[in-house]
Amino acid sequence: MSTCPAEPTCDVDPFKADPDIAGIGVIVAFLITAWSSLLIVTADYFSTPNGERPVLLDDIVIGCARKVVKKPWPVQAIRPAVLMMSDQQLVTGTAILSVGYIQHCTVTQYHFFVIFLLGFVSCQVYDASLNSLHGHFGGRRPAMKLWRAVLMTTLFGMVILNIFVIDHDDFLTYFGSSTQCIWDNLFGAGHYQLYALDLGLSLALLSWEYLDGICLIYPRVFKPIRRALNIFRLLLFCCQAPHLSIERLRSRYDQEAMESCQSIIISIGRKLINMGLLTIQLLLLALFLPIFTLSEILKSDILNIWRVYSALLWATMTIAETKNDAISYDLIQGSESDWGFGQLLPLFLLILPAMAIVELFQGSGDDKVAEDTITCPKCKHQMPLLSHSHRGSCEEAAANSSKPTSDTASPEHEDFQLSRKDTEALIGAGNKPEEKVSRHDKLDLQQRMRGSPYFMAWLVFCALAAFGGSTYAAINGWAI
Repeated sequence: MSTCPAEPTCDVDPFKADPDIAGIGVIVAFLITAWSSLLIVTADYFSTPNGERPVLLDDIVIGCARKVVKKPWPVQAIRPAVLMMSDQQLVTGTAILSVGYIQHCTVTQYHFFVIFLLGFVSCQVYDASLNSLHGHFGGRRPAMKLWRAVLMTTLFGMVILNIFVIDHDDFLTYFGSSTQCIWDNLFGAGHYQLYALDLGLSLALLSWEYLDGICLIYPRVFKPIRRALNIFRLLLFCCQAPHLSIERLRSRYDQEAMESCQSIIISIGRKLINMGLLTIQLLLLALFLPIFTLSEILKSDILNIWRVYSALLWATMTIAETKNDAISYDLIQGSESDWGFGQLLPLFLLILPAMAIVELFQGSGDDKVAEDTITCPKCKHQMPLLSHSHRGSCEEAAANSSKPTSDTASPEHEDFQLSRKDTEALIGAGNKPEEKVSRHDKLDLQQRMRGSPYFMAWLVFCALAAFGGSTYAAINGWAI
């Protein structure tokens, strides 16, 4: 039953123009902000020092980028820009989506679709920026973390609810009909027959993005959810544990056969058992390889960034096609392409974040030596400061700088460090001496894969296929 004061019109095509929602200036300002924010996130990704990403694919990509760009931008300069642009995406995305809910009785389905696409763009760009900012949400500024979590929950909640409207079978049957016509018949088995697959995939992807993002903001609070989302670790353990057990058992049989004299019957029996165990190992390896490959690709930040690029490409093309359809069929009464005050203001407001970003980069370059180094009067040279809050004597700074520092990394990062030297040797990054690996580490199947050049080539091939598939889907109307 409708909650509007007047009965909504559900079979009208011509509609009045609304430049405040679908005006050329509003759309261009949103898209410029989204694309520039994603470019800054990409710059932050490639500015990360080689080896700090716990995923093999990211380490390979960054290592190859180091061959092209020898001196990337400092992370200290890019990270504040990422934070500022991500907050802007949160606010603007929440604002534009709120308009669709406030004007649910009067907004047309055409304008509601434009609202959804702009909010979806903000949602995806913010999700990409979270992977760069996960270290920023440490134990500081709890109030700022709280309002970001609230805004993110609001943004994702509105986008997820809008999916039910967008994938409704009757949506956009008439461009000018009220969106309230869909809200009145939102739920029901017969309303989602044409786009049931798109609805299911969209809900699963958005829910996964939200849970993963809220876990990055509050890692301790949502630690059980974080573990539940890491389903690949359980699948890999189920394949790797029996594989290693069988390998140890085969090694023991081989050692016993070499140390003792056995009869022919016992020897043949042990060989048959070894063949059976080897067959089981190969089956487990055949199951382990695609799961591990998929895990390394899906956990990589470069895939998520590329996926967001594809989503932005899809949203940009869809907005252009929808507006062209409405104009070509002469459905809009009025103009949404006039450059009035309401269209020029959003574009001029983009100057403010642009000036702030330029100041961030210039300030980081001017203050780099003053903030990151101190002059030792005894040693007559400069040495790096380990902390801006602790300024001890030169001897303490020199002693501390000579000590190796241990990074507070995740367990995945610690496991990955053992095989990183093989990756660096393959891509030409790093000249660290080889470390001795224990027998237990040599038996780790994941480390063997990460250290294998054949698996690296296979991983790069699968990643390129995923990049191409994502781009192809975006061009053909699917946002993955």
